[in-house]
Amino acid sequence: MSLRVLAGGSSAAVDAYRAAGFDLSVHPLRPGFAHQSVTLTLGARLAEDVERNAAAGGLPTPLWAGLAIESERALRALATDTGIDPVALERALDAAAVHATDLLAAQRGRRLARYALALRSCGPRATEPSRKRLVIAVPQHTLAAWELAAAREQQTMDCWAAARLERAPAGGVRWEAAAAQAGRTLGEWIAVQAARRSSN
Repeated sequence: MSLRVLAGGSSAAVDAYRAAGFDLSVHPLRPGFAHQSVTLTLGARLAEDVERNAAAGGLPTPLWAGLAIESERALRALATDTGIDPVALERALDAAAVHATDLLAAQRGRRLARYALALRSCGPRATEPSRKRLVIAVPQHTLAAWELAAAREQQTMDCWAAARLERAPAGGVRWEAAAAQAGRTLGEWIAVQAARRSSN
């Protein structure tokens, strides 16, 4: 039995799809995953810090917070599991994100590539009133990892997430852009970079 890969749509439609932008203010989610909402209650100071950091990065606050939590969780988990120094690993991830060259050529990957480009091209925005109750849409597999991590540390989700936000790595958004560009989850991309670093 022979299989053929069929390209859908005309070349003009494909070009238009490629050229379309990805508006993070309208779609503040990574495409391709089923998401679930989680509500976090933050202290006043932390809520202000989260809003200030999100505004500096030009991202919607819930998107920035979700990426901050997941980048810190994945970084610490991998450092703990492998014995790699987390500071050295963070520097290596920052360098890898700057030099990311993986490209998504398949048509179905273009929306993900536009999401990565949107993350890379955001400029600062005006701050908004901080919110102590923050609703974040999180991929279901990511939320499962958060719940397991919080349970292992015997913390509520609010306390566990707050600790991640307070220690969030500065390069987390760039890591997510590189991961999306490579067609990987953030945690998977971090693991791949750590493996490459260990093999050098």
